[in-house]
Order: sequence, then structure tokens, then C-alpha cells
Amino acid sequence: MSSPNVINTSKLGEIVPPNLPRLNRSNGSSGHNSSTHTPRGSYIPQYLQNESNLTSQFNYSFINTDFIDDSDPQLNPSSVSAFRNLTSTPKSSFTPSSLPKSLPIDWNLFNKQFKLNQKLRQSRLKKRKIGEPEIKNNFENLPFQVIDFIADCVEHQTDLINLSQTCRFFNKIINKRLYSKIIIVDNIISKYKNYNSNYTLLDVKNYPKFLATLHSNDEILYIIKEIIIDTSSNNISYDQLTNNIFEPLYELFITSNNNLQKLENLDLNNLKKFDTLLQFNRNYLIKHNNNKYNYYLSQPDQLDQVLRTDLLNLQNFQLLDLNDLNKLPDSTKSISILIENKHNFKTAFQLTKYGWSILSNLSSLQLSTTTTFDLFINELYKIYQNQPNLIKLSNIKQLSISNIHKYEDDFTSHSNELNFKKLNSIIDLSKIEELELKIKCFENILCNICIMKFFHDWYENLLSQDDESSSITALSIINQSPSSNSNINIQWDDILTNEIFLQKFGNNLKTFFINLNDFPFIPIFVKTQAFETQDSMKLPINQTILEKRKKMYDSILANFTNLEKLIIPDFFYNWLVYNNIKDLTTDENLNYLNYLDQCNCENCCEARLIFKTNSSKTAFKDFKGRFNSNLNYNTPGQTYYNKLNDSPDSYRIFYNYLIRELKSRIPLKQLNKIQNSLKHEKFPPNQIQNSIISDEDFQHIIKLIIHSLRPEIYKILKKLPKIKKFNLGGILFDCYRISDKEVFVKAVYDDYNEVFKA
Repeated sequence: MSSPNVINTSKLGEIVPPNLPRLNRSNGSSGHNSSTHTPRGSYIPQYLQNESNLTSQFNYSFINTDFIDDSDPQLNPSSVSAFRNLTSTPKSSFTPSSLPKSLPIDWNLFNKQFKLNQKLRQSRLKKRKIGEPEIKNNFENLPFQVIDFIADCVEHQTDLINLSQTCRFFNKIINKRLYSKIIIVDNIISKYKNYNSNYTLLDVKNYPKFLATLHSNDEILYIIKEIIIDTSSNNISYDQLTNNIFEPLYELFITSNNNLQKLENLDLNNLKKFDTLLQFNRNYLIKHNNNKYNYYLSQPDQLDQVLRTDLLNLQNFQLLDLNDLNKLPDSTKSISILIENKHNFKTAFQLTKYGWSILSNLSSLQLSTTTTFDLFINELYKIYQNQPNLIKLSNIKQLSISNIHKYEDDFTSHSNELNFKKLNSIIDLSKIEELELKIKCFENILCNICIMKFFHDWYENLLSQDDESSSITALSIINQSPSSNSNINIQWDDILTNEIFLQKFGNNLKTFFINLNDFPFIPIFVKTQAFETQDSMKLPINQTILEKRKKMYDSILANFTNLEKLIIPDFFYNWLVYNNIKDLTTDENLNYLNYLDQCNCENCCEARLIFKTNSSKTAFKDFKGRFNSNLNYNTPGQTYYNKLNDSPDSYRIFYNYLIRELKSRIPLKQLNKIQNSLKHEKFPPNQIQNSIISDEDFQHIIKLIIHSLRPEIYKILKKLPKIKKFNLGGILFDCYRISDKEVFVKAVYDDYNEVFKA
């Protein structure tokens, strides 16, 4: 579903995306239907343009009264009131005033339909008298694709609710759309109007109303297939809580018939304090069916076997203990294991025959932390060494691992090094289709080659033959636990510049997520031949480093030619910084703001003036001189275009603020703990924490940044002909190919769209 499903107590503004651009236009207010990709007509009747007369001119008189079920006793009132409970919309507030905006109406056609309805009614009455079968005229006789398309055209949550109340048939259709997949979030914000996913967002403050709706309506409960809890509990307040607020939700599904396939809790504090759904499910069954399980309490293996048949038949489970692998139901297809510290792993791991069958049937495995990865791999590697005839896990298609290479205290052990041979002996890596690597090597002096060796071994074992290519369609590479401006790029130099490897590895790649140097601020460059500096706020720069950084970026675009999605969260902190340096002949070329001086349109000139004004605010002044670069920038003359090359160091704090706010849009709250970066699109954008500058000023400056990125956008479109979506540091772009030579690019969160000739 293309519409942004947002459940909130307040009525959001209209969401009416503009139409796709015509081929003879290079720019304009244009939009799309992201689900069907079917452009809607641009014709709007004159009388619909006058919003003050909408209510009086638009009514439902054209609808056959047989379609209206307000007086139908069979209409379940709770299925209608469910939406009012979630949105706090009283019945009296139902007005179709915004409906024509989403569904343009040809009134001549409806007049004809009205006359046809009259004839059908007369025909039906006449044929009743003579005993002939009557002509049935209702929505249920229309092709489902037509009804589905009508519902898909409704862009606003309120309109969906209003449409659901027109008749019983639409009520059922809309219910399935709104309740099938739900994400519980902290706070609904206006930014969510651009959220484009098939999940419905539920504000956590409306969670009690949602729960009451499920208790009152079994049909709604039966519709739900997936629930994700994406709230963020406060540590202090949770220490004072004794009850888990989500337990009633767990209990409801445990005690009722339902079609739930996935219930995932990404609220890390809640998960750690109140345990997982699996453990709650087991404890609940034992507590409320004591007579059934009492006999087996002293026999854990038999208890697990008996309990297993009564557990929720979910496909996804979260575990806090490796031994819970032996307790999962047969329906399990995906598991996420979270162990933060080794001391939490108190009981010795014993994999039973049943636990092994669960692992063998898994299609998705997420080892969320470095401790989890080390324990899981080491424990299973022991089993494989003792039983060499075991077949490795070959059904896993989605794999997420987290690894940090550190030497032990005696500097002799390499136990936690990312080792291809060990990993591939347990999991068949040739079958992996989606791979997330959250990795880092801390031993940049004693090692610094383990990551390169891992990929080298991958190539030698799986990709070296001419007829071999990678099965990976989605890849995420993340620098694990970023903490400072350490030059982590050097660990990826020989990997991301090796064209032979990239061509083989990226042959089938559709999605690529990369976040290497996640700096807290734009680095200050120091001209030196060294590859490291003592100051964590500074990075070395020389001709060799510059060439490699540029080649890394260019190699990705040149070899991952089948990419449809490209996500680079650290784009402004890392990649763009190097891309904008032409050479090292003068210090002026190291000005990180040079790219913002390229566009001379009226908006950009005004935005640069706003940029300078806000940079002088107290909140953005560098009183301690922490960000002085000691570079010899040229002193430019005054120009009409308000260029930013006069004092780059004085703008650094404000610019850091801007790009941090942009990056915060990407929903990666628990990336290093529990979240999978390849699944980030299903979540709404994060809420910006601060508003030191006005929204109007912020939007002006963001438009300046986007205009300045035109060369980068063009380069991506040229190198990646199949690209559909790309995210540069939090600025998300959707792409629609109009013709072989024209691509329509639209910023999802910002006021920008343009047609590029690629």
C-alpha cells in the first residue's frame, strides 16, 4: 500500500502528492503512486478547486442506496469504531471533503451511473414481479483489482477511515490494509506524512485503545499478521516499573485464535528487563495450565517438548540465551539473538537434536552483538569439530553478524577474528542472499588486515572461477561501534578498490548500505604522509589517501551497476569530503564547503546568507578554538553570491549540526545492538531532537545542499541505470525513469524535484 498509514490522535494535514511530470517539462511539482507506479490524471474540475464549496457540492447521492449499509444490522459496529478508537475521530466529524482530492470524480460519468442505477432498480422490481433473477449491483461484483486500486489511490489516513465507513465491503478491504502490519512508535510527528511503507504506525499513547479494539473485535485480531514494537523506553523510568505494558498484548495472542506471524520487540530496555516473548509464552502456559505441565517440571527436556506444541506458531523469535534454541516451535524461520555480555551467558550451551533441526530450517539469522557472534560461532564450531559429518546450515538466506577484532591480553589469541573458514564451515555462505556485516578491527597496528583477509578468502573459495558469482542481492557494511575519527577507511582500501572482486561480489547486488566513517563531526585535515594522527579530531591527507578515497567511491558506482537502492548514511562525513577535493596544491582546495558555492540561483544565494547568519549564533560559536584547522584559506573578495569560502572554520559547528540533523532522519536507533540496517525502510524516520533554527531556514539551507549535490546525483544516475532510490546522508531521493534518457528525481522529505538527462 502506498499510502502512509499513520494512526494518531490528531488529524494530519492532507497528503496529496503531485502528478508525475510530463515529458515536455523539466521541472515542476510532480509526484507518484509508489505502490502501483500508475500516474493519476492531472485534471481537476473547476468546482473542486474551490475548497470552501467542497462540502456543499460533494455528496453521496450518486451512490445506489443499496450500497449504503448504515442501517444494515449485519454491519459490525466495532469494526468501524476501531478506527475512531485509534484516531479519536468522533462519528460526527465524518466529512468527505478531502476525498475528491485523492479520487478525482467525473461527474458526467456519475450522472450516467445514477441513471443506470435507477433503471436497474426499476428492472429489479419488475423482474421480482415476474419471478426472473434480479441484476445484482454492488461492489462485490467488481474485479478486486478495481477495488484495490481505488483504495490505493486514497493517500490520507482519515480518508481511508471515511472510505471504510461507506459500506460493509469497503470496511473489510480497508481493515485488511490498516491492521495487517503495525509498528508501535513513540510519537507521531508531521514528518511521518512522507513515510512510505505498507505498515500502519500506531502512537504508543493510543496503545490502550488499540488493545481494547482487539478485545472487542475478533475479526480485527484475525487480520493482524505482524506487530513491531519500535518504542524507546527511558532507563530511569523503566527501573521503577514492575509490569511490562506489552504483556496484555502478548497474552491476547497467546489465548486467542489468530494469524500472527511475527511479533518483534525492538525496545531494548523493555526486552532486557521483562525478557522475550518466548519466555513469557512459556511462563504463562505453565502458570495457567499447572496441572498439564506440573508432571514435567523436573524433566526439562520433556517439558520443552510438551510446551513446544502449545507455543505461539510465530515465524520470528528473539532470544537472550543460546539454550533457547532448543525451546522454539517448529514454525520458526527467523531468529535474532542478543547477548550483551558473556557473564549473561551463565548456563553451558547444549544443542539438542531438536535445537539442531530448528537451526537447519532457519532462513534468517541475526547475531546482533559481537558477544553473540563470538559465542554462537565458537560453540557451534566445537560441535562441528566433534561431529565432522554434520551438514552445515544451508537454508539461511539472510545473515547479520557483528564482529570486533581485538587481541587478548597475552597478544597471542586471535579467537574473535572474523574468519571465513570457520564461518563457512558452519553456515553455507554461498547461499546467502542478504548479508549485514557490522565489523571493525581495533588492532590497526598489530593487524589491520583481518577484514581484507576475510573477503580475500571469500573470493578464493566462492568467486574465483569464471562461472561463479555471488548470490548476494542485499549487502550492508557498517563500521561497528564508531567512537572517534579513527581512519577506519584504510581497512577497506584494498577491498573497495578491487574491481575484479567487486564485479563478482556485486553481480546480483540490488541493495547496498555502507556506513564506514561515522564521524561525530567533519574531520579537520592535516597534510602529512602518515596514515594516522595523534589527534582524534583530525585526519591525515596526502595524495595517496585522496586517490584511494575517490577510487573507493568510484569503484562502487562503476561495479555495482545493478543497484536499485543505495544508502550512504556517512555521505557528508566521509565520502563527499574527499570527492570535493580536486587536488592538494593549495589549502583552499581543502575547504569542505566549496561545493555549496556552486549554485547561483536566487534560493541558494538567499540560503547562503541564512547560513552565515545562523553560524554567528552563540550556539554555533567555537569559543575554545577546537575546530581551527590552521589551514591558509584565501581571503576572497565580496561577491553578489554570498559564497561561504571566506571563513570555513567559523562555519564548522553549524554545518556539523545540519548534517547531524539530516543523518538523524535515517531510522537507526539501535543499529549496533538489535536493529538490522537492511530492514530500516520499514521504520519511520527518526524525530529531530532540536530546533535551534527555524524550520523555514532549515529547509532553505537543505535546498541549497541538494542543489549543490546535483553533480553527485547526476553521477549516480549515470553509473547506476537501474537505481530507484538512494539516500545521501539522510536526504532520500526517489527516482522514476521517464524515458531512456530522462529520470525524474524527487526528494522525499524536502521540497525538491527535477528531471535529469542521464
